Amino acid sequence: MNLAPSAIRAELQRLRQHSWQSFSGRTRTTWLNSLLGVVARLGGIVSTLYAVPLTIDYLTPAVYGLWLTIGSITALQLITDLGIANGLRNRLAEAWAANNWPEARAYLSTAYVYYGLVQFALIIVFLVVYRYIPWQHLLTAQYDNATLQRVLLVVVVTTSVRSVADLLSCSLLAVQKSGLAALLQLLISISTLTGIWLVAKFVQQDRLWAVALVSGLLPVLLLSIASLILYRTTLRKLRPTWRLIDSRQARSLLPLSSSFLVIQLTVLVIYHTDNLLIAYLYGPAAVTPYAIALRCFGALILLFSVVLTPYWSAFTEAYVKKDTVWMQSAYRHMQRLWLVYAFGVLLVFGLSDQLYAYWINDRVHVPWQLSACMALFAAINGWNTITASISNGLSKVRLQVYYSVIAAAINIPLSLFLARNLSLGSTGIILATVGSLFICTVCSTKQVYKLLSGTATGIWNR
Repeated sequence: MNLAPSAIRAELQRLRQHSWQSFSGRTRTTWLNSLLGVVARLGGIVSTLYAVPLTIDYLTPAVYGLWLTIGSITALQLITDLGIANGLRNRLAEAWAANNWPEARAYLSTAYVYYGLVQFALIIVFLVVYRYIPWQHLLTAQYDNATLQRVLLVVVVTTSVRSVADLLSCSLLAVQKSGLAALLQLLISISTLTGIWLVAKFVQQDRLWAVALVSGLLPVLLLSIASLILYRTTLRKLRPTWRLIDSRQARSLLPLSSSFLVIQLTVLVIYHTDNLLIAYLYGPAAVTPYAIALRCFGALILLFSVVLTPYWSAFTEAYVKKDTVWMQSAYRHMQRLWLVYAFGVLLVFGLSDQLYAYWINDRVHVPWQLSACMALFAAINGWNTITASISNGLSKVRLQVYYSVIAAAINIPLSLFLARNLSLGSTGIILATVGSLFICTVCSTKQVYKLLSGTATGIWNR
């Protein structure tokens, strides 16, 4: 059927108007969440920066290094997530884009129960075995073993409970309210800083245990209170309930969640074994300079990830609605943001000595070589966050599983070779991480290009 020119113009105008409304509405939401997230994270970074010297002075640098090493061990608890949180985020975002609230509530209700059971089982297992683990030898620490047992017990139990309570953040991210999630994390950071300040002022015995107790219990308390409030107000359409628990929803989460689980395992190997390797090779005290450099550049990494956080679920929504124009435009915008971010990384590297001196005075010395490699790590990490946000949002994560496994497989051997055989120390360990991540950079960049240009086939489209 032929259309008159006037009818064609009217139809084209309608399509342009629809595309612009979709673009501007989603973009406004994304930018607003990014801005709110940056403001909240800046506050969180400031509180964390204050907490570091406060905690070092309270615990001493050697014990602070032990505390960071304990944190790296408990990061292994991420594997008990089974990829549920990230898989749930995508499924919730898809249901939200389709206005299918009953399905979204069923997903969330089921996730809380199944994930809660997993964490409960983990706590039971740990209660059975933790007294028989030689923590002093494992952590290479000159510290009372009974105290280490108590500290690990508090940290493991509170981490498990917190991970379940933090499904609240997953809900907020899925419905594109990442700014609110960032504000919640800011509140947790400020309360933790306040708690550490109080114990430093009034508690002089069992200091490591006191820090563990404050750092573990306060986030759990705040997340629990926030859940009670938000699921009755902002997230009332998502409010979980016992009657919507459905094993079929759990099975539908498994394929995507299993891919995210493998990716999380590789992230643990690439990112969270560095402190353990340094402690093993050089002792817990050597962890502190590395951690200081990581915290300094990590502030930029965190800010950039907060800026990009809203894009994950926004890409999910755009993909469900087949809005390719918006996705391509958003990717170009993210690339421009990375250029600004990379300049910021260079600036921080140039001023790193002055920043360390202002921040921690002469408590810890950080070699410039370590700072240089940490800057390179920050730049590559930022780019990979862009490509991961897109492929994760589109649920195209199978290829990511493959190249992440390869990167994780070479990370530890390369770290040991550079640190021990070439005598590069902790600088060699972060340099090995950079090398591992570069594999991900090449593969993910090519995949995103193919996905957004409509040329992805085979493994590139999985």
